[in-house]
Amino acid sequence: MKKIKRILSLVLCFLFAFAIGSGCGNKQTEQSDDWTESVTGEKQVVLKFTHIWSEHAKTFTKICDDFTALYPNVKIQTNVKTYANIDTAISSSWGSSLFPDICFYWAHSVSTLVNDEVTMAADLTDVFYEKYKEDFIGEGKCMSSYAKGGKIYVVPFRATGFVIYYNADLFAELGISVPTNLEEFEVAMKTIKEECEDVVPLSCWGATGTYSYIGSALSAYMDILSGKADDPNYKTGRLVNTEEDFDRGALVYEKVRQWTKAGYFGSNPLAGSTESVESDFINGKCAMAMLNNNSLAAIQSEMDVNVGCFSLPGFSEMDNPQAGYVSGGYDGFFISKSSKNKAWALKFLEYLNSYEVQQLFADNEGSVMSRNDIVYRNELQQNVAASMANVGLLGTNPDFVLSEAAAASSIALNNYTVSKKGSVDEAKEKLKTCYNDLVTSVTDSMLNYPPLTMIEPIYTVNENALSKYLEWLGK
Repeated sequence: MKKIKRILSLVLCFLFAFAIGSGCGNKQTEQSDDWTESVTGEKQVVLKFTHIWSEHAKTFTKICDDFTALYPNVKIQTNVKTYANIDTAISSSWGSSLFPDICFYWAHSVSTLVNDEVTMAADLTDVFYEKYKEDFIGEGKCMSSYAKGGKIYVVPFRATGFVIYYNADLFAELGISVPTNLEEFEVAMKTIKEECEDVVPLSCWGATGTYSYIGSALSAYMDILSGKADDPNYKTGRLVNTEEDFDRGALVYEKVRQWTKAGYFGSNPLAGSTESVESDFINGKCAMAMLNNNSLAAIQSEMDVNVGCFSLPGFSEMDNPQAGYVSGGYDGFFISKSSKNKAWALKFLEYLNSYEVQQLFADNEGSVMSRNDIVYRNELQQNVAASMANVGLLGTNPDFVLSEAAAASSIALNNYTVSKKGSVDEAKEKLKTCYNDLVTSVTDSMLNYPPLTMIEPIYTVNENALSKYLEWLGK
């Protein structure tokens, strides 16, 4: 998918440059850097606004209507796309009058919008980030964590990630407390499996879905405990692996295999979907379910038992194991680099991220928002928001495109963990295959231009912090 996006960017960049008789993007850069246009009611303005949430259309209509009531000279043309077609919609309209002034995109995927071939998004570092960062989660970390070349292009609107919902009534019946670390989490799954024959301890799905997040989380905890996550180049995902890295990583995936073999994730965690996991949880077929925070509204409206929420907790030796791991990031908005109404687009972006609008969206849609001052009205929503404090912040944010072979070897690694038979040595070989395919991808100039390189790590391994984790993994 990433390879297709990169090819599309190259093709579209060439066509756009040819059409305007200039270098790739140069013309639109020269005509669109002015943020100083007066935002008064004198000029009639049409803002093209694109998002992907048909399920939230009513609330967005109110937001747009309220904005135009404040600024009657502005008309907002809303275009609703889907999760599946937003990339095609953006790519196919780039360079034309159809390209939106302000548009939805994932903060963690900013490289699709801004890369060596094309710059679709305007730099918002000075005009937004520096002015408002203290209003956002982590004093702006939800923005700065996804910076591209030190600049901010996508402003987060709401958080999106996969938390663990649990049946609080069943936990109380079995005498299980909410796990505060991995050790307690393992005991909770074991207890549920032993005491409830027909109930899956934790429902998740897919070698590229939530089932894969278990191994990713345990690997991220390894990196934190070892000190690897403190390496200044860690976030690139391009650190050279040592033999010790493979040895330690193999213990992670063998642990996941043992959990899977014990039935903690059901008979076939590779099958299913988000919808099937949500249905199983609502219908009492599982005690816990790893689901997106967007499932909150359905769970609250359809379940007649008490429900709680937590993130997959860290190991007890970590500084704050309860902070946990949440795979995901932030849904946000960018402003077109070529917009002719950038000052007004910025005004609307500021409005979307104002306290009033973010509180309205949290109340109406049950979402976890990007501002740090939002009040969540019910206990479950509060739990979800608290559980997502680390969303998208643990693990790497790779700055490269993977080959199909590399993606396939990663899937094969997760497929290995559902096998009945295996060993640490076998897991190690799978990890080595993944790593070798990654190196091939990173250094391939057809995938990543200019070609990238692997980076020698400079951190010092914290053996003391690692020892207890390795011991627990090996049990």
